[in-house]
Amino acid sequence: MEQQYGYRVEFGSQALSEQRVTAFLEVKGPEDIVNTLAETFDLKVTQKEKTIYISSL
Repeated sequence: MEQQYGYRVEFGSQALSEQRVTAFLEVKGPEDIVNTLAETFDLKVTQKEKTIYISSL
C-alpha cells in the first residue's frame, strides 16, 4: 500500500501484522483493497489522512 498508493498501514496487533494474504483483485484504488480485506476477514479498517489502521473486530 505504501509503495503503490502512498498509504502507511498500521496493525492493531503483532499477530495481525504477520498474517499473509495472496489474492488477485481488480481494484480501482486502495479503498477496494482494504474493504475486501475487512469484509473477508472481519477486520475493522479506519483511515486518517494517509494512514490506514487495521484491527480485529
